[in-house]
Amino acid sequence: MISHIDIDVSADFKKQFVIGSFINTVKWWIGNGLTQNPGEIIDSYLKCLIRK
Repeated sequence: MISHIDIDVSADFKKQFVIGSFINTVKWWIGNGLTQNPGEIIDSYLKCLIRK
């Protein structure tokens, strides 16, 4: 998945970006009472992360 991010930055930076944004997404989800199911969260996260 990270290889699909087509920008001129290091692989380490890309990994940190993806991991950090995912962790914050999970924190946000928990903080909002887990109202969406996990599949919805993953789907929304991937839509934001992957360009088509």
